[in-house]
Amino acid sequence: MQDINIDTPEDMSDAAGALASILNRHGGFMYSFDLKNEALKRYRMSPSAQGRARKKAGIKGVRTPGFGCSHSVCTWEWTPREEALAWAERHPITDSPSGSGGSMKSPEISECENVILEIRDLPASELDLLADIIDAIRHEHDADMITVLKAERTRLMERIAEIDRIITRHERNGEQPE
Repeated sequence: MQDINIDTPEDMSDAAGALASILNRHGGFMYSFDLKNEALKRYRMSPSAQGRARKKAGIKGVRTPGFGCSHSVCTWEWTPREEALAWAERHPITDSPSGSGGSMKSPEISECENVILEIRDLPASELDLLADIIDAIRHEHDADMITVLKAERTRLMERIAEIDRIITRHERNGEQPE
């Protein structure tokens, strides 16, 4: 990972080139928050520096009405808006991994470990509903885990049976296993 500090016009060209290379790797189209997150991770480039670099690189954002203002498609200045919207239709946000956690109104939590949700200003009358939601999430997770464990057990039992067959065959023939 390299830091891109923008102190000179040459640094701005480096930053613009970095954003252009990210966008090119994704075929010339990419959601704005994915581009921002990748530039932050890969180059430690601040969002304000990214904004200036996007202008220099000729990258524009096309707002996608179906996803709201904050979810725009980044593409090149000369790309028709219709192509950007068609790309957004073919690549729904839910199918792409992103570093976004959604919004306060609609948080997005994907599969990960040790998620902590902080819920504030919840009326006391809703505590029972909250407990029901938490129980439902736990039961769904437990059911998924049981399915995974059963599949793993089956796989291991099949492997043990295969090992037993190999050992038995070699013992009958008086050979050493390879």
